[in-house]
Amino acid sequence: MSFSYGLLGIGNTIAENRKEKQRKATLPDMKKVLDREMEEFCDKKAAEYGITRGVNLVELQMSIANADYYYEEMLMKNEDAVVFLEGEREQIISRRNAMFDRIRQLPIEGQYAPDKSGMRIGRQSGVMREGGPNSLLKQAEKYIENNGMDFPTEEYLQGIHYQYTKVLDEIEKEIAILRKGIAGEEYVNEQLRLYEGKYRVLKNIVLESVDSQGNTSEVDAYIITDKGLVVAEIKNYGNENQRLHITNDGRWVIEDIHNGNILKRIDKSPVEQNTRHCLAIERLLVQEFGEDCNIPVIPVIFIANNKVSISNQSKSDVIRVSEFYTFINSIQNSATVSKEMQEKIESLLNARNIGSQPFRVNSRWRIMDCIEEMERVFTNYVLYNNEIAEEYQRAVIRNKPVKEKKKRVSKRPSIRTILLCLLPYLPILFFGWTPQFRLILLISYTIMLCNIPLGLVAMVVLYMIVIGYNTIRFLSFYEHNILRYPAMHFIIYFIRSA
Repeated sequence: MSFSYGLLGIGNTIAENRKEKQRKATLPDMKKVLDREMEEFCDKKAAEYGITRGVNLVELQMSIANADYYYEEMLMKNEDAVVFLEGEREQIISRRNAMFDRIRQLPIEGQYAPDKSGMRIGRQSGVMREGGPNSLLKQAEKYIENNGMDFPTEEYLQGIHYQYTKVLDEIEKEIAILRKGIAGEEYVNEQLRLYEGKYRVLKNIVLESVDSQGNTSEVDAYIITDKGLVVAEIKNYGNENQRLHITNDGRWVIEDIHNGNILKRIDKSPVEQNTRHCLAIERLLVQEFGEDCNIPVIPVIFIANNKVSISNQSKSDVIRVSEFYTFINSIQNSATVSKEMQEKIESLLNARNIGSQPFRVNSRWRIMDCIEEMERVFTNYVLYNNEIAEEYQRAVIRNKPVKEKKKRVSKRPSIRTILLCLLPYLPILFFGWTPQFRLILLISYTIMLCNIPLGLVAMVVLYMIVIGYNTIRFLSFYEHNILRYPAMHFIIYFIRSA
C-alpha cells in the first residue's frame, strides 16, 4: 500500500504541487527559447547558402526557367543534323549522369536506377525510414524552406533530373526519325538505279519558290519516262506487325496488324505534300514550254519499308519501289513523251536545281544550362533544410526541461503528525462510546493513515461484525423470556436461519 494515498500523502502532495508551480513560474518558456534559437540559426545558414528565407520557390523556378528555357533553332542538312543531334545526345547523357551523382551525394533518402535513368526521392514518394533524413525533415517542417510548393523541396531535384530525361527522349526521337528517313531514301535510291538505263532518275531536286506562299519545292525523286514526269515522295512509315492504313478520305494512320488499334496518326498528309510539288512542277513546265506542252505529271508515293503492310482505300498511288515498273506500264496515255522532250525536262530540272536546303534543327544547350542552374539553386535549399532539421533535433534536446528526482518521503510520520491524527479519538473519550466502537474507530483511522479507501472499508466491515455479534448475544441472553410467547418461536427461528 502506497503511503501517498493516505491522509498524510494528500497533505504532502498538495504542498509539493504548490512548490512545483512556483518553481515552473520562475523558469523561461522553453518554446520561445527554442524558436529564438532556431530563428538565429536559420538566419545564419541562409546567409551562408545565399538563399532568401520565405521566398516562393515556384516563382523562383519560373524566374530561372523564363530566362533561358527555350530551344535555339539552327539550320543544317539532314546528314549534318544527325551528327549534331547525336553529339548533343551524348552531352545530355553526360550532364544528366553528373547531376545524378551530385544528387545521390546529398543527405536525402532515395532509390536510384543503376543506369542513372531515374530516381525516387522525397517524403511524398514513400522514401522514409524512422530516424532518417526525410523523417527529421518532416519533424522540422516549421523552420525549413518549402514555400509555394505542394511537395518537399528535396523531391524537386527528382523533377529536375526527370527534365533531363525528357529532353533526352525528345532528341532520341528526332534522331530516330531522321535516321529512318535517310535510310528510306537510300533504299529507294538504290532500287531506282535499276531503272537508270530505261528512265531518267533525278534525286533531291530543289526548285526556287514557284507558288504564292514562296515555298521551295524539294522532291525526293523525279523519274522522267515516256508516260510522263513522275514526282515521287519517299516515306518510311511503320514497322513489322504494323499496317499503314490510308482511308478513302485521305487520312494516314499506323495500326496494329493484329487488333487494328491505331498506334500513330500522321497529321502531315504525304498526298497533300506531293500535290504541292506536282502543282509547282506543272507551273514550271508551262513557264518553260508554254501552255500547249502536254507533259503528264504523275504523283506517286514510295513506301520504303518492306516490313509494314499497306491498306490503301484512297485514289492516291501508294506503292513500294519494287512495284514501280508494273505501275508505270499500267498508265494509259494518249500521247507519249518523246526522247527529245525528256532530255529538255532533265536539263530544265538540273538547271533550276538550287541544291539541298538546310532545315531547322532544335538545339537544347540553353535548356541544359537552365536545368543545371535550377539544380544548383535548389541543391542549396536542400542542404540548408537538412542542416536546419539536424539543428532542430539538437535544439529540442538542449531545451528539454530537466526532470528533477522526486524526494522520497519517509513512510514514518513525525510525532507531531501522529498527535494531530489522534485528535479524532477525543470524541470517543468524551461521549463515552462503547469500547467496541472505540476499537473500530481506532483501527479504521489507523488504516486511513496509509490508505483512505481501505480504512473506510475496514470501518464498515468491523461495524457490521460488531452489530451482528451484539444481536446474537441479545437473542441468546433473553431467549428464555422470549420463548414464553409462541409467536416469537417463529421469529427466532427465522433470524437464526438467516
